Amino acid sequence: MGSLTFVPLSYVPLHMLTSLYLINLEDTEELPLELFRSLSRLQSLNITECHHMRSIPPLDQLSSLESIKLRYLRELEWMEVTENSICLYPSLENICLYDLPMFKGWKRMRMDVNRSGDQTIHSSSSSPFCIPSFSKKVKVTIRDCGMLSCKWNDNKGVCLQVGGMKYEDLEEERWRRNRSNAEEEMVVTQMGSLTFVPLSSAPLHMLTSLHLINLEDTEELPLELFQSLSHLQYFYIIKCHRLKSLSGWAILRYLCSLERLEIVDCKELDLSSMDQEEDNKAIQGIPNSQTKMRKLTLVGMDKMKTLPPWIQYLSKLESLLLYNCKNMETLPGWFSQLTSLKRLDILKCGELSRKCQGIRESAGL
Repeated sequence: MGSLTFVPLSYVPLHMLTSLYLINLEDTEELPLELFRSLSRLQSLNITECHHMRSIPPLDQLSSLESIKLRYLRELEWMEVTENSICLYPSLENICLYDLPMFKGWKRMRMDVNRSGDQTIHSSSSSPFCIPSFSKKVKVTIRDCGMLSCKWNDNKGVCLQVGGMKYEDLEEERWRRNRSNAEEEMVVTQMGSLTFVPLSSAPLHMLTSLHLINLEDTEELPLELFQSLSHLQYFYIIKCHRLKSLSGWAILRYLCSLERLEIVDCKELDLSSMDQEEDNKAIQGIPNSQTKMRKLTLVGMDKMKTLPPWIQYLSKLESLLLYNCKNMETLPGWFSQLTSLKRLDILKCGELSRKCQGIRESAGL
């Protein structure tokens, strides 16, 4: 005997495992439920680069599970939970969701037992507007999950991501719930580290971070949304391809705590064509001291030719990134008023980038 031995994989004592790492499982669309029944002591689950995996069976019975990492699963749509579960992930401390472009979240399933004792799983009907909400003890990392709607807490406050929905449907769901006043709809699952709550009940006034991703058929964000976000510090608007209007006045007037704004790949949004006269009249009554924004990022805005006038009132702006705004022509005359600006990045912005390159060359930089 030596320090290294070889044993058949079938001899591995699954019931003793505390950590499981699955990587590059070819042609595997779903994992067998029997696998997880054998992992009663599992503490860490890591599934990476299983590109054909579409769903993950219920992990409800893994009461010791502390860490879940799902990464580079290009076709994963759902993680399943059994319909009658009353305590989900009671020991969970960390969940990492990275590059899951089709992932929509958790889906409740009904488990049936036939006469021979075999179990089958069926999808259970539930409102698509019930979203997962993690407890404060869970560290949540979400990146590149554009179809996921989820609520969680970080060290600065409450975060909400809304992905792959129609804003009009969300407004209809809020109206429907307000009319019914059905308290039983407020919480579907009440125990554990993961609960399900109606998206319409999300406490907007308490949010510190909001991600709007892949909102379908949304041409403008309503004023009521901005009025509800008085504590918002981080605002991300990503791949809302039909968004055409965004009020600079509403941002300055109502998002008094906003420190960072990122607008990415909103192809129809042209900030420079907003109603400048109306916005300017409204903005004049807002003191510059009210704005706290320090970082502004504008990426992939094809229709924007110059910066909108409301940006000149961002007296505390320190960083401005313009990337791949290919029709940008020039910076406005008031740009020098941004006296707090410490970093300016202009990359792949058409005529504006060429002008900046010419200035650098003439200055010998």
